[in-house]
Amino acid sequence: MHEFPELLAIAGHEVHFLEFPEDTGIRNASIRTKYSLISGRAYPEAKINLITPPTIGGGILDRVLAPITVIPRLWKLISNGGFDVVMLYAVPTSGWQTVRIAKKAGVPVVFRALDVSHLIRKGLTSQLVKLAERYVYRRATIISANNLVLGEYVTNLGGRLDTPIVNFPPLDLDHFAHKNRRQMRTKMSIDQNSFVVTYMGSLFPFSGLLQVVSDFSLQSETDDRLLIIGGGEIETELRKRVKELKLDHKVIFTGVISYVELPDYLSVSDVLINPFESTLVTNLALPHKVLQYLATGIPTVSTRLSGLFESLGNAAGIYWVESPEKIVESCLQVKRQGASEKHAASEVGKKFVNDFFNTKTTLDEIESTIRIASRSALAGISPNPSPDIAIVVPTLGLRTDYLRQSLNSLRESGAGLLCIIAPKEVDLGELKTQNLFDLRIDDAGDGLANAINKAFASLPEHIKFISWLGDDDLVEKDSLYKAREVMISKPNVVAVVGICDYIGPRGEKILTNRAGSLGVRILSWGPDLVPQPGSLFRRSTFNDIGCLNPEFRMAFDLDLFLKLRKVGEIEFLNHKVASFRWHPTSLSVLQRRSAVREASMIRRRNHTKVVGKLSLIWEPAIVTLTLLIGNFVNWKKITELDEKDERILNAR
Repeated sequence: MHEFPELLAIAGHEVHFLEFPEDTGIRNASIRTKYSLISGRAYPEAKINLITPPTIGGGILDRVLAPITVIPRLWKLISNGGFDVVMLYAVPTSGWQTVRIAKKAGVPVVFRALDVSHLIRKGLTSQLVKLAERYVYRRATIISANNLVLGEYVTNLGGRLDTPIVNFPPLDLDHFAHKNRRQMRTKMSIDQNSFVVTYMGSLFPFSGLLQVVSDFSLQSETDDRLLIIGGGEIETELRKRVKELKLDHKVIFTGVISYVELPDYLSVSDVLINPFESTLVTNLALPHKVLQYLATGIPTVSTRLSGLFESLGNAAGIYWVESPEKIVESCLQVKRQGASEKHAASEVGKKFVNDFFNTKTTLDEIESTIRIASRSALAGISPNPSPDIAIVVPTLGLRTDYLRQSLNSLRESGAGLLCIIAPKEVDLGELKTQNLFDLRIDDAGDGLANAINKAFASLPEHIKFISWLGDDDLVEKDSLYKAREVMISKPNVVAVVGICDYIGPRGEKILTNRAGSLGVRILSWGPDLVPQPGSLFRRSTFNDIGCLNPEFRMAFDLDLFLKLRKVGEIEFLNHKVASFRWHPTSLSVLQRRSAVREASMIRRRNHTKVVGKLSLIWEPAIVTLTLLIGNFVNWKKITELDEKDERILNAR
């Protein structure tokens, strides 16, 4: 919990940290609030204003009295402190008081969810804490969670209607880059040729270590070693189990070590493990140890916990297992792998945490969350545009009324940069004066796919999320911001799509495409029911798959979705994200039929050679069905529309 406050201080923010004293001893008792300027724990260069409320020495009595005694101090701090935002980590001790006082003072509160307090406690206090949690979760301005699963749990428990923001914790990658493997093995009397399996962290009852020790006794070889770094509740029981199984010479306990020493101790390992049992507590967590494991570049084996897997997925190079009983078996499988295979998985893990958990990215994200909270203190205020979202709008400049509506909707969608690509002779001066776009690129006239590719390639390097929108289509308020949040919280998601309305020339609704996730699943087997308007893609993945294929004139978005689905997940949002406008100046019947044939070709190419040939049996039926859908919608609006559109239901 110290990383973000300290990084914010380093970034130039004035940070005050209210700390409840834990077991400080009677000699440190004080009836007055103490103020001091301290150096950071995780980042010593950070300077934090530490506030310690009155205490009678810490311990149980202080903990019991704190919820009442802290109220006057909180009132004075929040009401008179001039704070722009409160980042709240506490729940029972000072959480419910903070949100109540902050609301009266007009100060927004970001609740930082790292775990669920009532699940960690037992007995009557658990239910009392749960009541406090509901109160805090419901009334905080914004929920910032360290993973999506936890964020959704907290949001549901608090009965909130908004979406939690996921802010991954920062990781000091440089700290774990230094290794002294050989020297540390010598110091710890570990043979240089031994295979070392390491667990690091608190020894919780749900850690799975008792099972690991038992399996290690049965499956390990003579020169294998199990290193346990840390201390906790079951240490005595673990040591007893080790002795009973006569593993004293194979299992090494280090006890608790300092953060400074951690990289050296981890460096002796050949594989690092997270054998947590699957419980509600562990499934809601994002164990920081696993991120530290990945940063070392050492192969990592972990049980497949919901919060952890949703955050990292298969893109982090982790060897996932279903239960602690499979941990040792998986470790020994890693042992038998070739050096190149282990190195590849390790490099994937290092790159993953470097991309998503580096201090710059995570600091930018938490600062963005704080800005949103500051602007959202009054209900209904939209988030700031996200500077890493860019949308390209191709246009011929023929329908400026529709184009203006399209750009206005994009300005409220969360997109930070709007790029128009148009023929050089098209005058867009009026739209530029109205600040409706940020960048213009001249269209070379070599096809729509090439035009969009050119625009994407011209975007600044800081742009991470991209898409395009027809110059007559509309997107919903904040829709792209919400899509971005999904990809931020789920690194394995490479594209986000949602529900799309089909509207007539004057904006009247014709029908709604509610194909949902089914459309994603049948992309290669049936009509394309995945709407492109309102979608958002990860730029790095778009570049990796080779951009849009200019071979296709009209169905290149189907080709793109099929390629994206092969390298990651396409997430469907069950709410409206866009409106596709269907009007008389859209493409003709002939072009629609061409698009349907083009889509059929794309689907066949996506199959294996054998299936591609067999698909000739059912493809004519799909083509016919697609055209019939178009005819049905044309019939439904025949009095208002003179021509058919090749993208009816976006089904090709």
